[in-house]
Amino acid sequence: MSLRPALALVFGLAAGSAAAQDAVEAPGMLTDYDFYQLVSCGAPMSEVCREPVVRWRLDGVVRVALRRIDRAYLGRKKLRAEAALTRAVQALNGAGAGVRLVHVGPGVPAEIELYFLDLDAGDVIAGTGIEGVDGAELGVTSTRLIVDGTSDAIRRAAIVVSTTLETAGYEGELLTQLTRAMGLMVPVAGPAYEGLSVLSAGDHSRTTLGLQDIAALRQHYAAPEPPPPPVPAGN
Repeated sequence: MSLRPALALVFGLAAGSAAAQDAVEAPGMLTDYDFYQLVSCGAPMSEVCREPVVRWRLDGVVRVALRRIDRAYLGRKKLRAEAALTRAVQALNGAGAGVRLVHVGPGVPAEIELYFLDLDAGDVIAGTGIEGVDGAELGVTSTRLIVDGTSDAIRRAAIVVSTTLETAGYEGELLTQLTRAMGLMVPVAGPAYEGLSVLSAGDHSRTTLGLQDIAALRQHYAAPEPPPPPVPAGN
């Protein structure tokens, strides 16, 4: 009998604070397989996974909503935030993985919720109403996943943005955090991936998915193999 909780907040990353402690070092350029193993479960160079492999299991569709944007972001910041989210969703949908993001309105139920809060990095998150998110320390951005502990299926994700994030960084940062919210939550450290992957631990300026980011998404959400055709009777 499993003693793991039915619902558990198993992953939380705060860019600009705790994320560096959770990163795994890449000694250089990795193979596509080793890169995927690192970002999906923290297992570099074919070692044993350090974290469970988690993914969405919702018939291939995950809804994304900009749930709240405080007055501190009104004007140009709000427009840039909305545009950055639209482009991030388009980039992930263009990866050809077996999952599709749908950007819905703020009042529509969604599995991934974004909050642009009037809080600085280092403040305590408050106002999302999500247990395990409120009360946590906010990084420049923070992404937290609620996962079914019996199946490792992601049930809900929250991406929280602080006022510390510069407007020019919205596009790269949202692409990074949405990619992590797909279940690729382990940052890759090391100079080989700076500017090459949106999952790099230290550089979130890239505004397009890298080739290995795309390969990892496709591996994570690979379509199941079709069943073999029935064997004709008498053969």
